[in-house]
Amino acid sequence: MTLLVWFSYTYLVSLVKNDYSTELKSYISPYLYIITNMKPFQVRIPSCSASILFAGLLILTFGVQADDPMSLTHRNLFALCTPMNFIVEPIDERQSQKIGLTSKTIEDEIEDRLRAADLYNASASQYLSVHLNLSDTGEFFGPSLSLNRYVNNMGFGIGGFVTVWNTNTVGMHGGNSKHITGSVILQVENFITDYLRVNETECGQ
Repeated sequence: MTLLVWFSYTYLVSLVKNDYSTELKSYISPYLYIITNMKPFQVRIPSCSASILFAGLLILTFGVQADDPMSLTHRNLFALCTPMNFIVEPIDERQSQKIGLTSKTIEDEIEDRLRAADLYNASASQYLSVHLNLSDTGEFFGPSLSLNRYVNNMGFGIGGFVTVWNTNTVGMHGGNSKHITGSVILQVENFITDYLRVNETECGQ
């Protein structure tokens, strides 16, 4: 428990010193005061109420920052609800033919999801890239997604696309192409959920 107190205290102090936001500080400061003024025996032999306090403290420590507007995910996905295009990068034909998987199936599913969320625009200034790696030594597959956004000046006045967000997973398909498609679409749906949450005001959510 002593280690837990020390960890929570140092982590919360770092959040305050980093000046994430005034609102975040207002949540954290009371807990810092309680921990700082605790007597040693209270830490070594915590009461039921103290245990509840520390449980809440851990939730606050990790939960509040996750929803904080200054988090990395929030900053990278924030785009005033700008719609997007998408591409499915070429899939290894030899491996995909073995299990009857086609890029067209994945493309149709992704377009349906983006249109349903009112986020599809073929001429948008950002696009969602989907890459699917199929292992040639087994039944492993690795879908990855990235959000790429156009910037006017990448240096020397030259514009281009930069990757602002990405995610990837690894799994086994067991020769089932529907399992692969479902895994990719689940990632797309999770991305759309996060994108709409971060841009909820602009998206009218």
